[in-house]
Amino acid sequence: MQAREFGEIGALLQALEEPVGFLALMKKEKLWVRNALTNEPDRKVLGIKSRAARAVELEDAADSLNLLQFFVGRHKVADVDWDAHIAPAITQFLDARVRSGERYDLCLDCHLSIAYFAGRHLGKPLVDAIAPGQGREIWRVTGAKADGGWKVSETVTGKGPELAVGIGAARDVSEAVVSFVRRALPQVGRVVLFTPPTGAGETSVKDADHAVALAGEAAREIDKRRSEGDRGRPLHLFLATPGPLAYFLGREGRAFGPTTTYEFDYESGVRDAYSAAFSK
Repeated sequence: MQAREFGEIGALLQALEEPVGFLALMKKEKLWVRNALTNEPDRKVLGIKSRAARAVELEDAADSLNLLQFFVGRHKVADVDWDAHIAPAITQFLDARVRSGERYDLCLDCHLSIAYFAGRHLGKPLVDAIAPGQGREIWRVTGAKADGGWKVSETVTGKGPELAVGIGAARDVSEAVVSFVRRALPQVGRVVLFTPPTGAGETSVKDADHAVALAGEAAREIDKRRSEGDRGRPLHLFLATPGPLAYFLGREGRAFGPTTTYEFDYESGVRDAYSAAFSK
C-alpha cells in the first residue's frame, strides 16, 4: 500500500456516486499491491509463509498460506504434527488454487521442508506452471540450458539398511549430517553428500534454470546410489539450499519413495541439531 492517509480514502468513498467495496476502491485508486511480485498480468502469485514477517508482508503481494500459527520462531509448536496438521494445510491450499494450463509464481518464505513438500505434492507435470520466488526476486524457469554440477561423496555410518542424503548448497552440511546419523539414526548405513564444486554459499545456485539442473542431477545420482536393500525404505533428506532449489528437489521427490525431511535448529549452537519434519 502506498503512503495515503485513511482519511483521504474515506473521502474518496464518500465522493463516489454508487456504493463500492473497500477492496474495489483500493484497486481503482491503484493502492492495492497484490501481484506486486510480478509484472506479468497472466501469472497468479501464490505464497507459503512459515517464518516471521519481514520488511514486506507476503500477504500484501500474493494469495498466501500463512502457517505461522504452527510455529514459534523456527520451532514447531509442541502439539503440532508435521504430517497431521501442516501437510494437509499445504495440500488443501495448493489443490484449491493450482489449475492446469494457468501460470503461477510460488513465493516461498518458509522452512525448507515445506518448500520441498510443496514441490513433491505438485509434481513434475507442472514444470512450466510453477516458478518459485525467493523473497521479492522471482526465480522463473526459462528453459535455458544450465549445467548442474555437484561434488558427491559417500560415508558409511553403520550397517543399517536405509540411506540418508545431505544436500548442502547454501552451507556445507557434511559433518553435521554424518554426526546426526551416527547419533540418532542407527537404521541408516550410508550417507550420500552433495556440495557445489566451488564450495557452499548463498550464491552457489545462480537462478531457477540452474536449480532445475541441480535438482535433476541430484535425483539421478541418488537413484544410482540406492541399493536394492534400501529401495522402498524411508530416505532421510537433509537440505541446506535456497528455497527454490528445495522446491525443485521436491518435484523430483516422488521417485524417492517414502522420505523423511529434517529441519536444522540454527539457534541451538549444536553442530548436528536436526529434528524430523515430514515423513511422506
